[in-house]
Amino acid sequence: MLTLAKDHPIYVTSMVFPDSSHLPKGGFPFSLDLRFDTPIHRSRPDLEYFKPSKKILGLISSALLREVNVRKVHRLEIFHAPFKWITSCPRFPNLETLIIHGPTGRPDRILVLSLLNSPRLHSLIFNHLPLLGQELVPSNVEQTQITRVSLAAVSADVCVALLVLCPNLNHFESTNPAYADVEGVNLQAYGLVDGPIVLHQLEHFGWTHPSPLGSLTHIYRRLRFPALRTFRWHAHELPQQDCSALEEFLPNLPKTISRLEVLFAIEWPMSLVEHMFIHGATARNLHLDGCDYTTMSNIIIALGRGSVGRRGVYLPQLERLSIDRIGMIPEEDDESEGLGEVLAEALMAGHIVDTLRYRCQPPNTGFSLELSRCDGVWTDEMRDAYWLLREEGHVGLKVWSDSQKLYLLCWGMYPKRTLDRVRGS
Repeated sequence: MLTLAKDHPIYVTSMVFPDSSHLPKGGFPFSLDLRFDTPIHRSRPDLEYFKPSKKILGLISSALLREVNVRKVHRLEIFHAPFKWITSCPRFPNLETLIIHGPTGRPDRILVLSLLNSPRLHSLIFNHLPLLGQELVPSNVEQTQITRVSLAAVSADVCVALLVLCPNLNHFESTNPAYADVEGVNLQAYGLVDGPIVLHQLEHFGWTHPSPLGSLTHIYRRLRFPALRTFRWHAHELPQQDCSALEEFLPNLPKTISRLEVLFAIEWPMSLVEHMFIHGATARNLHLDGCDYTTMSNIIIALGRGSVGRRGVYLPQLERLSIDRIGMIPEEDDESEGLGEVLAEALMAGHIVDTLRYRCQPPNTGFSLELSRCDGVWTDEMRDAYWLLREEGHVGLKVWSDSQKLYLLCWGMYPKRTLDRVRGS
């Protein structure tokens, strides 16, 4: 064990290398976490992080990069280390997973993250790297070994660079990209002057677009995902930004799409909802998380009616609709006594029952509705709506609430544990 401490006792980070004397040659692989923060920092992000001296960083490097140790590290997670030191780390021959959280400082010159060139690296996670540009990613070699990338609060040009430089990606997710010089995203550095950008292996794609769109608009038009199965959209706080971005994205969705996910959408107009349903027509699963009442209403209404100017229904192969956290209408004033929210629940109940009745034709058609943390699910309006479906004989309908199956077709809107208690009384 190598222990490095500052004068104050809470500033401690440790590296543990197991004794390999009794193990096969080279020892067993292990996971290494390097923390330059403390429990206090995790609850108080405003505090300054530990700034190790060059001597301490040298001790870490000398221990870490010894031949006997460097080959053992299969997973490396680094918390709030100086960025310049991170870029000084060479590639690890057996590294499979690299996770970097909020490096401190920004170098005064262009530095490349050599760790990305580790030959066995397949999973990459970056959290909070808002100030680093696309020069971070080596542009001279395709990262063919990387198959999974997850990014949060990373500059938009780094997100694009990793997306286009990892041709064998199976899973790519970018949330809350930090504002960067998106006009300066240089695809020429990667030999992508024009034509489509094809990600042949990608099955999961999640994205939040930054503001402003800038040159990303023409990048969206060029992306192709011939094997894509899940399309996840983390909505922007301004609906017009979603409209502009999805207008470029959606026409490129392939017929392999089986799952659509929309997260935290605000005031999406019906035209945008219909646009998504037209281009994601093969989806069998639709997941809505944290969308506001207006967006949720438009989505449910669209699912409960025929597509305007087209034959049939929207998402004709849909088998499951999951809703997590509906944003209800807030109370308008102190005198309303919650009437706005009560009315919203009643209207939402009406929309849901109309949609379920429309999609469950004939009545024995199988369809699942999953509800989680949804205000209003247990109201009289919701119970009456589902009982109406029961009376109409919709025996193929399954409803779940917070992972509890609701036996509405036999006993009404009660979880199984409640039914057992009733039966035992």
